Amino acid sequence: KERFPKILVSVNMLDTGFDCPEVVNLVFARFTKSAILYQQMRGRGTRKAKGKPVFTMFDFVGVTDYYYTLPHNAANNYLIAQYEKLYSAPPDLFAGTSFAAGQAIVQALQQAGNTKASDLTKALSGMTINGPKGPITIRSQDHQALQPMYVVKLVWNQSAGYAVPTLQETASAQATAPPLQ
Repeated sequence: KERFPKILVSVNMLDTGFDCPEVVNLVFARFTKSAILYQQMRGRGTRKAKGKPVFTMFDFVGVTDYYYTLPHNAANNYLIAQYEKLYSAPPDLFAGTSFAAGQAIVQALQQAGNTKASDLTKALSGMTINGPKGPITIRSQDHQALQPMYVVKLVWNQSAGYAVPTLQETASAQATAPPLQ
């Protein structure tokens, strides 16, 4: 009698192209070094739906594209300080990518000197920024943002009150890059 199943299991089938905004829980039990595929898989839960205030992602494999304590660099330190000042909380899962996108836009505007789409596209193509996760390069052939990903282990943190990702391995941007078509 339910509109949608309570539990749906998929192996390499519902990670991309699956459209069910009502999804409220994602359980990752597969490893991927593809940043693009990981974002698509995560996207199954980020869609807004009526009566869906949040979604929860359970990553049993331990791949993440951003957690604020993992990267140690000036851009991430700046992001953490500003985010905590504004929101009285550490940056969330999406803050690193959003911040990097903002960095790329500012750099493209500065390089192009105007807001003309063709000039901004040219400025973005091949650009490298030093984002919260480290160097991110926009591949000129297909405009994919190539960036590192993290393999983590979730470890209970008493002061946080939840399990936090602890770095096990960094997968380089080259290792996670999707192939060119």
